Amino acid sequence: MNRLQPVRLVSFVTTDLAGITRGRSLPLATLEEQLASGCGWVPANSSLTPQDLIDESSPWGSHGDLRLLPDPNSRVRVEQGPDAAAPALDYLHGNLVETDGTPWPACPRGLLLA
Repeated sequence: MNRLQPVRLVSFVTTDLAGITRGRSLPLATLEEQLASGCGWVPANSSLTPQDLIDESSPWGSHGDLRLLPDPNSRVRVEQGPDAAAPALDYLHGNLVETDGTPWPACPRGLLLA
């Protein structure tokens, strides 16, 4: 029988202005190559309400691109999840930046670090 094997993941996360942590998960094997460039993000993600609906009054539409750039010093590993057989999961908090690497003015983490 062919079975899928668990893949170790790493998640790049940001906590939005509503206090909800959102992110993208990637295979852990790609972490080193992704640290410098991060992963894709869109400004509309910052418009999501706690019910996962886009707030119609949001200044950010469905256009534009950002990067979620992980901070290697923020890495946390969760070893014991609800499934003891599942591999550990690594989280790295990140900053939202423009595609050229400049800080995005509405990045919650950037606002806290300023």
